[in-house]
Amino acid sequence: MRITKFFIALFVVFLLVPLFSTAHAATDRQRIFDDAHTLSDKEKSSLERFAQKYSDKRKVDFIIITMDGDEDITKYMGDLYDEKGFGYDKKHGDVALIALNTHPKKRDVQLAGFGEVEYKLPDERFYTIREKITPNLSDGNYQAAFEDFIKLSARYMQFKPGVDPANPVYNPYVQIIIAFLIGLITVGIMASNRRPKITFTAATYFDERTSKVNRQEDKYLRRTISKTYSPQKKDSGGGGSGGGFSGGGTTGGGSSFSGSRGKF
Repeated sequence: MRITKFFIALFVVFLLVPLFSTAHAATDRQRIFDDAHTLSDKEKSSLERFAQKYSDKRKVDFIIITMDGDEDITKYMGDLYDEKGFGYDKKHGDVALIALNTHPKKRDVQLAGFGEVEYKLPDERFYTIREKITPNLSDGNYQAAFEDFIKLSARYMQFKPGVDPANPVYNPYVQIIIAFLIGLITVGIMASNRRPKITFTAATYFDERTSKVNRQEDKYLRRTISKTYSPQKKDSGGGGSGGGFSGGGTTGGGSSFSGSRGKF
């Protein structure tokens, strides 16, 4: 009997060890690679915990990369992804990533999504995120910018494809205001319907038998002049100001990603 219990306990241990190993690996995994030293030790530790919290929540690795040099930031990011094999539960898995080159002559930022994140955060969503965090990056508020990147990415990837997460309609505060206005209008309509209806009109006091027109005249009140604008044709040549949503691509190792790239 004792031998049977021993083997049962041993079997349970063998089942639980892989689970604890996976959890331990996810907890101890490095997610902040601050080679440009944009963060203090305290900020880096805080950001590691912050990234881990959202990584566990979304089952997606949130990676922060900074560098200071002449190398292209997209290539640097891609090479590091290939080398480290970022991913929450497997190598080269689901990743939302931000990479910076802080060199004065570069000042480039690249956002990227690998694995399922490539479809949950397409180029246009990363473009919106980049536009929102760029002011903090430009001001040197790197920790705030990185945290905003993680929070916005985690939130935006919950929306269905084709939906614009930045639409004010999806803002909880706007939804509260809309609900309040709808309630106010509904109460107003209900209150107006409770008022007694008027059962008499001007016709009530008008007697056609004793009423007639005594005098008729026309008065000139105003003159209206209408103009129609005819647009002039312009040359279609010339360059644009750049922009757009494109920012994805493929790493040297063959991993495709969505993204957005710009200056800060």
